[in-house]
Amino acid sequence: MIQKLTEGSNLADAMESHPYFFNTDEIELLRSTEITGNMAKTLEDIADDLESSQEITQKIKKALTYPALVISFTIVAVVVLLVFVMPSIVEMYGDIPLP
Repeated sequence: MIQKLTEGSNLADAMESHPYFFNTDEIELLRSTEITGNMAKTLEDIADDLESSQEITQKIKKALTYPALVISFTIVAVVVLLVFVMPSIVEMYGDIPLP
Protein backbone atom coordinates (compact mmCIF):
# COMPACT_ATOMS: atom_id res chain seq x y z
CA MET A 1 0.00 0.00 0.00
CA ILE A 2 2.87 2.36 0.84
CA GLN A 3 4.47 1.56 -2.50
CA LYS A 4 1.31 2.45 -4.42
CA LEU A 5 0.92 5.69 -2.49
CA THR A 6 4.52 6.71 -3.13
CA GLU A 7 4.03 5.95 -6.83
CA GLY A 8 1.25 8.54 -6.88
CA SER A 9 -1.83 6.36 -6.63
CA ASN A 10 -4.75 7.63 -4.58
CA LEU A 11 -5.69 6.08 -1.23
CA ALA A 12 -8.79 4.28 -2.49
CA ASP A 13 -6.85 2.54 -5.27
CA ALA A 14 -4.12 1.54 -2.82
CA MET A 15 -6.72 0.14 -0.43
CA GLU A 16 -8.47 -1.70 -3.25
CA SER A 17 -5.43 -3.94 -3.73
CA HIS A 18 -6.01 -5.32 -0.21
CA PRO A 19 -9.64 -6.53 -0.13
CA TYR A 20 -8.94 -8.77 2.86
CA PHE A 21 -8.45 -5.76 5.13
CA PHE A 22 -10.71 -3.15 3.58
CA ASN A 23 -14.41 -3.41 2.84
CA THR A 24 -15.65 -2.36 -0.61
CA ASP A 25 -18.01 0.13 1.04
CA GLU A 26 -15.10 1.81 2.80
CA ILE A 27 -13.08 1.95 -0.40
CA GLU A 28 -15.91 3.51 -2.39
CA LEU A 29 -16.64 5.97 0.40
CA LEU A 30 -13.02 7.09 0.36
CA ARG A 31 -13.07 7.31 -3.43
CA SER A 32 -16.00 9.71 -3.25
CA THR A 33 -14.44 11.80 -0.46
CA GLU A 34 -11.22 12.16 -2.43
CA ILE A 35 -13.28 14.04 -4.98
CA THR A 36 -15.22 16.18 -2.49
CA GLY A 37 -12.27 16.91 -0.22
CA ASN A 38 -13.53 16.06 3.28
CA MET A 39 -11.39 12.96 3.80
CA ALA A 40 -10.43 13.65 7.43
CA LYS A 41 -14.05 13.56 8.61
CA THR A 42 -14.78 10.45 6.54
CA LEU A 43 -11.76 8.59 7.89
CA GLU A 44 -12.80 9.52 11.42
CA ASP A 45 -16.33 8.23 10.76
CA ILE A 46 -14.98 4.97 9.34
CA ALA A 47 -12.73 4.54 12.39
CA ASP A 48 -15.65 5.17 14.76
CA ASP A 49 -17.78 2.66 12.86
CA LEU A 50 -15.06 0.00 13.00
CA GLU A 51 -14.56 0.57 16.72
CA SER A 52 -18.26 0.27 17.47
CA SER A 53 -18.60 -2.90 15.39
CA GLN A 54 -15.63 -4.41 17.23
CA GLU A 55 -17.22 -3.54 20.59
CA ILE A 56 -20.50 -5.14 19.51
CA THR A 57 -18.67 -8.28 18.40
CA GLN A 58 -16.90 -8.52 21.76
CA LYS A 59 -20.19 -8.06 23.63
CA ILE A 60 -21.83 -10.81 21.58
CA LYS A 61 -18.94 -13.18 22.29
CA LYS A 62 -19.16 -12.44 26.01
CA ALA A 63 -22.93 -12.93 25.98
CA LEU A 64 -22.66 -16.31 24.24
CA THR A 65 -19.94 -17.72 26.49
CA TYR A 66 -22.21 -18.69 29.40
CA PRO A 67 -24.91 -20.43 27.30
CA ALA A 68 -22.22 -22.35 25.42
CA LEU A 69 -20.71 -23.56 28.70
CA VAL A 70 -24.12 -24.58 30.07
CA ILE A 71 -24.99 -26.51 26.91
CA SER A 72 -21.62 -28.28 26.85
CA PHE A 73 -21.87 -29.28 30.52
CA THR A 74 -25.41 -30.52 29.91
CA ILE A 75 -24.27 -32.69 27.02
CA VAL A 76 -21.43 -34.11 29.12
CA ALA A 77 -23.85 -34.87 31.96
CA VAL A 78 -26.30 -36.67 29.66
CA VAL A 79 -23.50 -38.74 28.13
CA VAL A 80 -22.20 -39.71 31.58
CA LEU A 81 -25.72 -40.71 32.65
CA LEU A 82 -26.28 -42.81 29.54
CA VAL A 83 -22.87 -44.50 29.59
CA PHE A 84 -22.31 -45.14 33.30
CA VAL A 85 -25.54 -44.80 35.28
CA MET A 86 -28.13 -46.36 32.95
CA PRO A 87 -26.25 -49.67 32.49
CA SER A 88 -26.04 -50.16 36.26
CA ILE A 89 -29.76 -49.42 36.68
CA VAL A 90 -30.65 -51.80 33.86
CA GLU A 91 -28.42 -54.46 35.43
CA MET A 92 -30.04 -53.95 38.82
CA TYR A 93 -33.64 -54.14 37.62
CA GLY A 94 -33.13 -56.29 34.54
CA ASP A 95 -34.30 -59.53 36.20
CA ILE A 96 -37.70 -58.21 37.29
CA PRO A 97 -40.44 -59.57 35.00
CA LEU A 98 -42.88 -57.11 33.51
CA PRO A 99 -46.60 -57.62 34.35
